[in-house]
Amino acid sequence: MRIFDPRHHLEKLLADENRAILTGNYAALARFATQKERILERAAHNIDNNDDLARLRMLCERNNALLAARADGIKAALTRIEALRTTPDPLKTYDPQGQSREISTSSQSFTRKA
Repeated sequence: MRIFDPRHHLEKLLADENRAILTGNYAALARFATQKERILERAAHNIDNNDDLARLRMLCERNNALLAARADGIKAALTRIEALRTTPDPLKTYDPQGQSREISTSSQSFTRKA
């Protein structure tokens, strides 16, 4: 009969979660959250070593920092995409006399020609 070792299971799960974050396997994160909740419910009174708790806290904080950085990166990318979409730089051209002319690129309508 195997004895349930919550510290071992949580460490392995947090390592797997870390790998999923680093490799972009975000679909697995919901599953990890459910598994962590289940383990913590079973282990609520079984982890009493302060060193074990400190290590688990450090692993959780590491994963949270990675997730926060991921969220910041996504927000920055969305902000940049929106900026490009809403405030495009005008196209600068020159006529035969060398006079510059700006053409707005904000219009999203165009004519297709066959």
